[in-house]
Amino acid sequence: MKILFSILAICVFATMISCNKQQSSQESIQKTETESSIEYQLMVQRATQAAIWAMPAVALVDFVKATRRDLGGDYNDVLYLTKPFESNHGFLTANDVTAYAWGNINIAKGPVVLEVPAATDKVSYFGSIVNAWFQPIEDIGPSGADKGKGGKYLLVPPGYEGEIPVGYIVLHYDTHDIGFAFRPRLYNGATDADAAEYAQTIQTYYLSEADNPPPTNYIHVNPHSFNSLPTYDETFFQDIDHVIQSNPIRTQDKAMIPLLKDLGIEKGNPFTPSEKQKRAINEGAAIAWETMQYFFNTPGKTMSPL
Repeated sequence: MKILFSILAICVFATMISCNKQQSSQESIQKTETESSIEYQLMVQRATQAAIWAMPAVALVDFVKATRRDLGGDYNDVLYLTKPFESNHGFLTANDVTAYAWGNINIAKGPVVLEVPAATDKVSYFGSIVNAWFQPIEDIGPSGADKGKGGKYLLVPPGYEGEIPVGYIVLHYDTHDIGFAFRPRLYNGATDADAAEYAQTIQTYYLSEADNPPPTNYIHVNPHSFNSLPTYDETFFQDIDHVIQSNPIRTQDKAMIPLLKDLGIEKGNPFTPSEKQKRAINEGAAIAWETMQYFFNTPGKTMSPL
């Protein structure tokens, strides 16, 4: 009897192994068939092109995401350094010798005033105010629109029909998300501490609050880890979705917008990609990263050797 039960147990165990192998084999075949399909390959290609196309806008999204996650801040805050970035600070395109001031602004609710201080005998600013695609709209400081005298830059959203008061440097935007990064120039023995103090004279507030502006929130970044570098995986496409949901669709973007639908990104709808879309997104993001690395590191592609 014991022998019979042993034989039965072995048969049951063997059957379970066979079923598991068959299920695993079927799943593997299904995955292989999916990834070799024309539909899937098109999805990967669209993910690759979307990542390359959206890279500038994603970089700006990751600034505000890092501000929220790592610093507890948000739009319209002013971030500043008392010494240059260190290894625990990930910041796209920044150098490690400058005590920057920067921030993200959103003008979806109405025009925002960005006050830039006048140059002093110790510090002035060099920098730009950009739209959601990192396109510079205006320079500030001695080489910019205020000529070093300081100024109130009025950032106006698309379609705004309200009154534009006098006394502002008016900038019309085609997006709701805006960024700024100002690099201090130091004179007469000034230090990064002077640059930090100067940064805390930048102000942001809504035009509707101009008669009695609320205090600007300043965040000293150096004591904190801060990582605003994009990651080339599914999170990159969460950032693309943020761009699409938070900003108007510009004329020059309309050719790309319908292609994003195949990846689960559609204006007005939540981004909930299927497992198939996630695989294509991650594969396409990896190809996009390799492509950009190749172009960045190959002389004559995007950079010219000195």
